Amino acid sequence: MLKNAATPTVTPTPSLWGANIFRAPLLAAALVAGSTGLGCGSRPVAIPDTPATRGESFKAGAQQESGAAQPDLASPGATPSRINNKFAGISIAHEDWLAMGYRLDWVGYPFAAQHNIPIVAAAALGDVVVIQDSDGTAALLETSTGQRRWGTSVANPLTKFVGISRDTTDAGRILISSESEGYLVADASGNLVAKIDYQKVVSTEPVMIGRLAIFGTATGEVLAHVVPLNVKGWGFQTAAAIEVKPALLEGGVVGVVNQAGDVYFITSRGELVGRNRILGPVATDPATDGASLYIAGLDQSVWAFSGTGGLKWRHRTSQQLRDKITYLNGVVYVAVPGTGLVALDTESGKTRWEAAETIGTVVGLRDKKLIVQTRTGVDQLDPASGQRLGRIETPGMDRIITDKPEDGNLYIISKTGVVGRFIPKM
Repeated sequence: MLKNAATPTVTPTPSLWGANIFRAPLLAAALVAGSTGLGCGSRPVAIPDTPATRGESFKAGAQQESGAAQPDLASPGATPSRINNKFAGISIAHEDWLAMGYRLDWVGYPFAAQHNIPIVAAAALGDVVVIQDSDGTAALLETSTGQRRWGTSVANPLTKFVGISRDTTDAGRILISSESEGYLVADASGNLVAKIDYQKVVSTEPVMIGRLAIFGTATGEVLAHVVPLNVKGWGFQTAAAIEVKPALLEGGVVGVVNQAGDVYFITSRGELVGRNRILGPVATDPATDGASLYIAGLDQSVWAFSGTGGLKWRHRTSQQLRDKITYLNGVVYVAVPGTGLVALDTESGKTRWEAAETIGTVVGLRDKKLIVQTRTGVDQLDPASGQRLGRIETPGMDRIITDKPEDGNLYIISKTGVVGRFIPKM
């Protein structure tokens, strides 16, 4: 067991929970650039079930004319056969996607034509996907059709945003959080329902627990804000800035790590239930299986802690860890520079395998096979051995999100903000 950090000075502070809650010393198939000519609100392109999308070869004829100009997906008059071959101006390897167990469903356009503003956040929230750019514009697509329901500018271009969440007290509202304020918008219309003052500069995406949005802050405070009442619920002060998202464990316990390496386990009422520390700062969000917290650190280690702060194991690596760590089915996956993707047993911390040819973040499982977002595309791996089973190059991809970790839908988002939905092939 590592030696625990010094106990923080505890001073009571008033809160909604009463005066005794403590506040320790003061939380593609890339859709490539310039792809379309399509404006905001244009209809998405649905991909029909045809020989092309099933991976069957095109018949000889106009569809395979060598050197013929290929119409862009943006063109309202593009024929289905052409659309099946194109994805925002880039050829789509349908057979490769089908081999991974997916089929292209639709391509949606949340932003204006020639959009080239960086994407800062994206969230798959059940029946909708919300995308936001660095200018403060958020847009919502319906997952059933890819249709753009609305787009709205929630703040000025200088505002820094930290995350998009579903309001857990009202499923019809979406919380878009900036460093200082939250914007509750109606998912049906995009209208601003309420503006929330966080009172502190928050620096992480929130964890949502009932009425609470729990953030890390630049000053090191774990801040719990009561969303429906727009008041602070409680604060727990740590010794250094918190730059990665807290993790929600079983029983409403929140695991937090700050840039000094201090690790805290706090209840949803702001009470400390355990603590420990690692040997340096972090650059990526921790992962959890509900019972334990897994941290990939810049101290060249992966750490596992119980929900009360006890050290389960430490796995040393040869390099600093900056890629997102992922938990799936009893295994923790982390990319180690110079080594590849590494699979660790969650009970012992021992290496199950190393995939030297794959470096990236595990997105989920499809038909019991790992889907990994790499620097240049998507890899499919055997979870038992790490053997690479497939690879798809997706130039221009910004990120991949999914709506659930196993057999979920994939949303591939380009650097220009175009969204492609890939659904499991049945």
